Amino acid sequence: MDNQRMELEQQIEWLMAQSQDSYFSEYLQDLRSKLRQNAVTPEYVSREIARTSRLYRQRMQASMQPQFPQGEQSGQAAYGNRQPIQYVQPAQYVQPVQYVQPVVPEKKQNVEFAIGAGVLGIIGILFVLIAFVLLGITYMDGLAKGISLYGICLIVLLVSELILNRKMPKFAVAITALGISGLYLSTVLNYLYLQNFNSYVAMGAAVVISFFAIFLSRKKDSGTIKIISFAGCYISLFPTGQSFLYYERLAEPSVRATHFLVAAGIIFIVNLMTVFLPVKRHKSAIHMTHLLLNTFFTILFATTALFRLENTLPALLYILSSVLAQGLIFFCMERKTGEEDKVGTAGNVAAYVSMDAVLRLTFCIACIFVSDTWKIHAVTGGFLLSGLLLFFLFRKSTLKWLQYWLFSFQVLLLYGTAVLNEEFYFWSLGMVLGVFVLSKLLFRIKQLKISELVITLWTACIALYYFSEFHPVAAFAFLGTFALSLAVLYEWRSLYEEIFIFLLESFVLLQFRNDLTPAIMICILFLGMVGFNYIPYFRDKNTRYFNYINLGVMGCLYLAAAFFKNHYSYGIILLLGITFILLMFQERFGMGFKIKNIILILFSCYMVLIWELPIPIAKSVILMLIAIGAVVAGFIVREKKLRIVGLVLTLTVCGKMVLYDFAAAATFEKMLVFLIVGLIALIISGIYVALEKKIV
Repeated sequence: MDNQRMELEQQIEWLMAQSQDSYFSEYLQDLRSKLRQNAVTPEYVSREIARTSRLYRQRMQASMQPQFPQGEQSGQAAYGNRQPIQYVQPAQYVQPVQYVQPVVPEKKQNVEFAIGAGVLGIIGILFVLIAFVLLGITYMDGLAKGISLYGICLIVLLVSELILNRKMPKFAVAITALGISGLYLSTVLNYLYLQNFNSYVAMGAAVVISFFAIFLSRKKDSGTIKIISFAGCYISLFPTGQSFLYYERLAEPSVRATHFLVAAGIIFIVNLMTVFLPVKRHKSAIHMTHLLLNTFFTILFATTALFRLENTLPALLYILSSVLAQGLIFFCMERKTGEEDKVGTAGNVAAYVSMDAVLRLTFCIACIFVSDTWKIHAVTGGFLLSGLLLFFLFRKSTLKWLQYWLFSFQVLLLYGTAVLNEEFYFWSLGMVLGVFVLSKLLFRIKQLKISELVITLWTACIALYYFSEFHPVAAFAFLGTFALSLAVLYEWRSLYEEIFIFLLESFVLLQFRNDLTPAIMICILFLGMVGFNYIPYFRDKNTRYFNYINLGVMGCLYLAAAFFKNHYSYGIILLLGITFILLMFQERFGMGFKIKNIILILFSCYMVLIWELPIPIAKSVILMLIAIGAVVAGFIVREKKLRIVGLVLTLTVCGKMVLYDFAAAATFEKMLVFLIVGLIALIISGIYVALEKKIV
C-alpha cells in the first residue's frame, strides 16, 4: 500500500511539473495533500488523476483551435469556460480515513497528593537534615561536623537535580532551594559555632554558594530558586548579626566590627549577583521580594550593629550599600530598551521610593548615636556618589529625578536642626542652603516644580529654627540666599514672595523686640508689596491673593501698634499707611476698592485715636479737621458716601466733646477747643450752603 501511495505522489508531481494551467496545478496540489493526510484512498486518487488529466487535455486542445471574431460565443463554448476543476467525491468507494486522538486521563492533583508528596517530602528532608546535624554535634569533632554538613546539603542537591528533577520538577525546585539554604547554614555554623573558618573563608564560601545558587536559578530560569536563595542568605546570616552578644566579652572592638563587616559584605555581594544575573520568569515578583527583604534585614542588622559596636561607621556604610542595591534593583525593574522618556510603573515607583525613604530615615536616626560627625559627612558623600551613579543609569528617563528628591529629603532631614551638635551648625547651614540653591538652579525643569516648592518650605522652617536660636550668621545667610533666589523665580512666584516676606517678618520679630518692631515689620510689608506689584517680573496670576494675605497681616500689625507708645513708630506707620492706600488700592493689583477714600478717612481717624498726645482734647480738633477734609473731598470727587462719612464724623466728634472731653479738660482748653470745633462746624455748614447745587 505504501508503494502505491509513493507512485501516486510521483505521478502527481510529474503532472504538476508539466501543467500549464494554474487551476489544474492547484487541484493536483490539494489532491496530494489529502493523500498524505490519509483523507482519501489510493483508488480514489488514481481515478481522480485519470479524470482530471482527461479534462486538462481537452482544455489544452480547445485552446489551440483558431478563434473567429464573428463566432465569439461559439468559440468560447468550444474553448470552455476555464472554470476550476471541481472536487468530486464518489459515493461508493471513497471513505476517508479518520484518526481518533486517544484520550489521556488527567492526573488528579488533589489535596491528598499535595500533602503526601509535597509537604511530607519537605518534612522528611528537614528531619533527615536535623538528624544528621544532631549526629554531627554529638559524635563528631569540629572539622568532621563541618564537612558532614556540607556533604549532606550537596547530597540533597544532587538527588534533587539528577533524580527528582526528571520525574517531579516542581517538587525538585523546593528541594534544590532547601539544599542551597543548607549550604548557607553550614557556612554560618562552621564560622560561628564550630569555628572552622575565619571571617575571610566564611565570606568566600558564602560568595561561592551564592554564585552557584544564582547561576543555577538562571540556568533553570527558576524564580523560585532565586527568591529562596537570597532569602536563605539573609536568614542564615542573621545569627552573624547576633554574634555581637557572644563576642561582647572580647577585648578588641575591632573583632566585633569585623564579624559584622563579613555579614554586610556577603549580603552586598549577593545583592549585586542577584541584580546582574536575572531570570526571565517572574521578574517582578523577584525584584519586589528582593526590595522587601533587603529593607527589612538592613534595618535589623544596622540596629544590632548600632547597639553592639563601639564603632558605628560599619553600620552606616552597610545602610549606604543597601540603598545602592535598592537603586540597582529598581533599575532592573524599570529597564526597557528604546524608551527615552519612561515615567515608570506606578507600583514599582511607589515601592522603591517608600522602601528607599525608610532606609534613609534609618540612616538619619542612626546618626543620632554617632559621636564623630566626620563619619556622617563621609557617608553622606557616599550617598551623593551613589545617587549620581543611579542618576546616570536613568539618564534617559524622568525616573532619574527620584535620586535628586530622595537625597534632598535625606539632607534636609539630617542636617536640619537637631541631628548635629550645636558647634557644627555651619555644616548644617551649608548642606541645607546647598540643596536649596540647587533646587533654584533647576527651577526650569517641569518635573521639579513641586519638589522646589517643598524644599523652599522646608528650608524656610529650618531658617525659623536658626532665628529662634539666635544664630546671626545663619540667619543672615538664609535671608541673603532667599533674597538672591528671587532672581530665578519661574513657578509659584507669589508663594515664594510670601515666604520671603514671612521670613523677614519672623527675623525682625524674633531678633529685634522693642517699640519699633511693629514699624519695621510694616515697613517690610510695604516695601515688599510695592516692589512685587510694580515690577512686572514678580507679578503672576495669583498676585492678588498675595496682596490680600499681606493686607490682612498689615491690618493685624496696625492693631498691635496701639500697644506700642512710641512717637517715632507712630509717625512711620502713619506715613506708610497713607502712602500704601494711595499706591496699592488700584484695580490692576486686585485691590480697586470703591470705598478707598472712606478707608483712608477711617484709617486716619484710627491713627489719631491711638496717638498719645500730651493734650488729649486735641484729638477732637484733629478729627474735626479730618471731617472737614472728607466733606470737601466729597464735593471735589462728587462722592456722596464720602460726604456722609464726613458729616457722621463731625457729629461724633461733637458728641465726644460734650460727653467725654468737657469733663476731663481744663477751662482754657475747653474754651479753645469749643471755639475751634464750632468754627469748623460752621465752615462745613457754609460749604453745604455754597455748594447746594453741586450736591449729588
